[in-house]
Amino acid sequence: MMLLDIYLCQINWWRPSEKVMNLTEVASASIGLGISFLLIQINAYISKTIYQPTIEKLPSTNLLLISNPKLGKLIKKQLHQRIFEDFGIRLLSEKQEANDPIEARKTIASAVARIRDKMRSEPFVCRRLTSYGFVRNLAGGSIVAATILIFIVIYQFKTNGGHLKISVAFFMMYLLSALLAPFMIRHSGQEYAETLIEQYLATPPVNSKTA
Repeated sequence: MMLLDIYLCQINWWRPSEKVMNLTEVASASIGLGISFLLIQINAYISKTIYQPTIEKLPSTNLLLISNPKLGKLIKKQLHQRIFEDFGIRLLSEKQEANDPIEARKTIASAVARIRDKMRSEPFVCRRLTSYGFVRNLAGGSIVAATILIFIVIYQFKTNGGHLKISVAFFMMYLLSALLAPFMIRHSGQEYAETLIEQYLATPPVNSKTA
């Protein structure tokens, strides 16, 4: 009966009751929320699948490799000692890292996970992590948006729609964002990794006692 009311309303044969109109609005809102939730899940899946590296290849893991010249040898020596004192994890030496780089990355990844857990409440670290996550999600959203806009552009072109130019403009914008995403993610991830390590070294050791 409600479907018939909606149909008759659309062709202006009669005006349905207020109750039916309210149900129609609720149904439309529910469908909109469902589609939005689905797109968010697709966005998160694409971001994680395409752009999120494995834990052994995260920027913070790469930063602690001895073969990475970003940090000085003195800082790395200090980090190795601090990590061992705080978490009991002994990172591989330069020779060991060269002989078994995979094991070196896994060991560093274990240490980085402990560092992240220790620093999760630090404001500067949280800010950089939020920015890093935002860039990844933006990249995934750009792929979803560009894909949807392809169909919109095709439809506008075939039907001579009045929104073809703006649809093409939005498609190019999201496509450019998706193409630039790897560079933006790398830059944002590097900033997060550097902030994480800097703030970690600035905090007191895990076993230190404060008065």
